[in-house]
Amino acid sequence: MTNNTTTHIPCITHVEKKIYKNLVLTHKMHKNETERYHSETSLIKLLLIATTISVFIVLIAPIDYNISWGIKFTLALIDLFLILYESGFRPDEKLQIHKSAVSQLLNLRNTFAIAMSDYILGRIDQKEFLHIRNKTSQRADSIYSSTPSVSRKSVRKAKEETRKYLSKNADYLLKEIKTKD
Repeated sequence: MTNNTTTHIPCITHVEKKIYKNLVLTHKMHKNETERYHSETSLIKLLLIATTISVFIVLIAPIDYNISWGIKFTLALIDLFLILYESGFRPDEKLQIHKSAVSQLLNLRNTFAIAMSDYILGRIDQKEFLHIRNKTSQRADSIYSSTPSVSRKSVRKAKEETRKYLSKNADYLLKEIKTKD
């Protein structure tokens, strides 16, 4: 008597691999952008403090120091430019948005990696896995659409980091796993 029932061998398809790779890549892109904005905001704050103190010192300096109005005006302009730049481009705000995206994407990436592992190991069935995959894809799309764009430099760096990460840490998830009958 032959058994006509077929067993489903769990495997991760191209779609799931692409979703996972995109999660890794976008997480790293936003992480790089967070680092860039952190450096930028730190530098702007430092320059603002320095120029504001300089303007104050120059303005109250005794007349016998002979500080030219050109120097006073230049310092005041630099200070004004930094204030306008900070209030117009809002790097602090963008930093917080990218930080939030980094956190959400890391959580989503890890959740999806666990779901892929659980599916491959037979801990969850295909229906549950597809549900998790679809929810992951929807949440990722929502994060992608609600975050500002990232710089080309962040993208280039993230692509290299993603390639290294996937080759070292995620091969077992992205290769076809064959089970013995």
